[in-house]
Amino acid sequence: MVKFSFFLPLTLAHRVKRDIAVEINSIQDAASAFLTNSALVTSHGCHCAGLGNTNIAYLGEPIDDRDRLCKLWQASRDCIDLSGGVCQTGRSSYSFINSCDEIVDPCQRQACYVDFSFVAQINVLSNDTYKEIAILNSENECVRQTDRSSFDSCCGNSINTFAKFDSTESRCVNEMVITEDCPSGQQKNEVTNTCEACPENTYSSNSQCAPCNSNADILIIYDGSGSMTNAADDGTGRTKWQVQKDFVASFVSNFEVGSDKVRFRALQYNENLRYDWNWEDGDSVEEITQRTSSITQFDKSSCSTCSRLAKAYRNFESLFENARPDASKFVLAFADGVNGVWGSGSNSIESRLSRGLEWAESNDVEIFFVRIGGSWSNGMTWADFALTESSYMETGAAGWNALEAIAPQISNKVCAAN
Repeated sequence: MVKFSFFLPLTLAHRVKRDIAVEINSIQDAASAFLTNSALVTSHGCHCAGLGNTNIAYLGEPIDDRDRLCKLWQASRDCIDLSGGVCQTGRSSYSFINSCDEIVDPCQRQACYVDFSFVAQINVLSNDTYKEIAILNSENECVRQTDRSSFDSCCGNSINTFAKFDSTESRCVNEMVITEDCPSGQQKNEVTNTCEACPENTYSSNSQCAPCNSNADILIIYDGSGSMTNAADDGTGRTKWQVQKDFVASFVSNFEVGSDKVRFRALQYNENLRYDWNWEDGDSVEEITQRTSSITQFDKSSCSTCSRLAKAYRNFESLFENARPDASKFVLAFADGVNGVWGSGSNSIESRLSRGLEWAESNDVEIFFVRIGGSWSNGMTWADFALTESSYMETGAAGWNALEAIAPQISNKVCAAN
């Protein structure tokens, strides 16, 4: 087994002096120009094949040391182009004559360093162990992963430390990717190595708290069904409506409300819909504080068991008609039950919900759906109410009393949107 050593003298980028510049516009150009046996290498393995201009990298596990180097080479090249990489705002194309050190542009120089570091290691490997991608494919040795991570950022400053990562899950500290396990709304105390609550008006991302500077329009859909007059059984004597009302008032206080920050609009549903306030009424701290604290249940008795959430979904287009084009858009909906005709007719719950979901997806509106209680008894699933499973939440046996636990999850997604 070959042990990889990445500490190479970069001024020895190529042993042959050149008088004519070689233009390198891609990793494929570098492979063709600098690999000793480029034709053989670029038809080899699950990853080396991706260095050729006509071959496809089928990915999967590298079959040998050469293939492993090809994988690392491509990963390093990808990394420097991502956020945090030296080429995130530049072009990694470069003109090579004698040495990478002669290249002035930092991005182009780093791309050159990456290319020659891996070229030097691949060129010294034995040349009698090539295995063509066509053979590997027929033998199913190169199996592409179907659940590959989505990387948007780069950590590290050299091929010894380069690592791609998902910035929503991890962060880069001292050239190392750190993935913490603090829950939403908390951050890691680096001294005690424990999780602690974020300060007021901040949110947490990768276990680090930061101010919420989001520009968002958030539609609140209150459950106004007849059952909301019942006791919440939380030991305070409050009704379900009062618990929901108090939660929303607390939730909106987490954001910087303003005409150029976060705005709220609200409606409630039972047999009838009531539009409680518009975007223009929900864009000041004073106004939204007053409205969320004074909202009353509009339709307590027309249908004691109705829960016409689908009516609200059907009206998403008109509800967001005056939303800001440059703002992130969200829905926060509550329901402890959904009643009505389930089926495929144009006025069924299924049809109305589907219309709302289709419109939301087409217009980049994320729906946070809070199911008060557990799984549905009628076979409904998260996909009937939200666009992603992570945006669907159930409070379980705790019912309306579990709302506070889910607030940080929603706040974090809103705050991280911009």
